[in-house]
Amino acid sequence: MKPVIFHVDFDSYFVSAARVKNPKLKNFPIAISRDKSHAIAVSVSYELKKQGVKTGMKNYEIKQIVPDAIFIPSDMDLYVSLSNKIFSYIKNKYSQNISVASIDECFLDVTNLIKQKQIQPKELALQMQSDILNVFQIPITIGISHNKFFAKMTTNISKPFGIGFTDENNYQDQFYNLDIKEFHGIGRKNSQKLKDIGIKTIGDFAKCEISDLKLQAIFGRTLQDFLDKLNPDIWENVIYKEELPSGIGNEKTFTDYDLALEYKVNALTELSEKVSKRVRAENLAGDVVVVTIRERNKVWISKQMKLSKYINSAQELYSVAYYIFKKYFNNKDFIGIGVRLTSLKPVKQLYKPINLFNLQELNSKPLFEQVLSEQGSDLHRKALLVLADLSFENEQESKDKTTFGLYRK
Repeated sequence: MKPVIFHVDFDSYFVSAARVKNPKLKNFPIAISRDKSHAIAVSVSYELKKQGVKTGMKNYEIKQIVPDAIFIPSDMDLYVSLSNKIFSYIKNKYSQNISVASIDECFLDVTNLIKQKQIQPKELALQMQSDILNVFQIPITIGISHNKFFAKMTTNISKPFGIGFTDENNYQDQFYNLDIKEFHGIGRKNSQKLKDIGIKTIGDFAKCEISDLKLQAIFGRTLQDFLDKLNPDIWENVIYKEELPSGIGNEKTFTDYDLALEYKVNALTELSEKVSKRVRAENLAGDVVVVTIRERNKVWISKQMKLSKYINSAQELYSVAYYIFKKYFNNKDFIGIGVRLTSLKPVKQLYKPINLFNLQELNSKPLFEQVLSEQGSDLHRKALLVLADLSFENEQESKDKTTFGLYRK
């Protein structure tokens, strides 16, 4: 029997979660965003999408389209807690073979359950969809196929609150007329490069050969992987493993671009506390700290530092983040800032205490004194970390026009 793979995606998850918390918001045009005109919406309801509003728009742009739009602040604790409950429920009731892809989506191998119940995949999907809605009040869309890529693509064309099935008999009808930008994993930049050489649709791409030099210039060694994704004869099983996020972070964009530098830097404290709270809620710790700023041209620039020990407290995270900022960004003009902790591991797997203090190594006293003199008053003279054990390998700079690290997709 061919494997039966479900891709389960929570519809407009942050909006749906907000409605679980406040049912009175149901059927209203909702955007998840801070209540500032230049704030960016990280999720919008289908009531807004139907009128042309898209995720990533600024509040004032949304108001121009839908004047009565309602803006609800983000609640990451709610999102993480609720999604974990849903994933656990699915794992315990439907299949142990689950792979969590992000905060609002997972892959599920239901092959054995289909055999046991002797039902059709769509029938099982309908049961699951109704079940999750009744128990958690979260609408979901389910894509069904024999591998994860086809299942994911099927979900994308079945939203909202839909169920779709793709196999070797209908995959061309399902996908080939779609714009090339809808090819999951290719990305916006490569999609435009493909259009520039005449590849407008997924069907156009399917006709290409591995020997195409123009495609090789775009994809390099990964070209064969992308071409293989459209092969319906590739089957795939999903095996459960405890998925860890690659990193957890928060960012803040300033609505007033002319704020004093001191005010913007103070945001590091707030962001470090938020990140620490989320990391500790999942019993994780990390040894790579990333600080990102958003320049006035809307481009994010990041620097990261690998530590010799794992950390997860707000104080430790702030001390490292502040050091990175002072070293690389102190003279930059920026309109947004972010903090991220990556290379995460469960705390239970760490044998050394999560602590940056090293009383044997106080060779970074000048840095400590600098932080103390410049930030001591802001921290109300709380104990500060000595950065003696920071390792400076893997310092990187990257430019990315996408939103920084709020989710783990």
